[in-house]
Amino acid sequence: MGTRHAVRFSRTSAPLLVREHGEPIAYFSSGSLAARCIDAIVERDVEVPIGSDGQTALAMIVRVLNDCILGISSTEINDGRDEVSLPLKVGGPAVRRVISRRIDDANGMVRFLVR
Repeated sequence: MGTRHAVRFSRTSAPLLVREHGEPIAYFSSGSLAARCIDAIVERDVEVPIGSDGQTALAMIVRVLNDCILGISSTEINDGRDEVSLPLKVGGPAVRRVISRRIDDANGMVRFLVR
């Protein structure tokens, strides 16, 4: 259980935030052919380190509701096996990509990295 603010944010503000700023994506559990269509907030062209020598690569950070129906539950994400289908560029065609790593789950949202 989190703080009173975290509990209230997860119940009221997180769904409103995704509804206002989200875009449709598809979630595929463990390489499944059946997709669950959900809304997500996608942050594109994020530089992430790929080695100890300072090299970086571009990735996307995706935020969804921590919910097994309206989003993705933090307990169901399987790094390296689950996939999402989303446009790499705004307005572009959707491409299926592997969820590289779950970053965190706080305040009713799950954040994960997609390359």
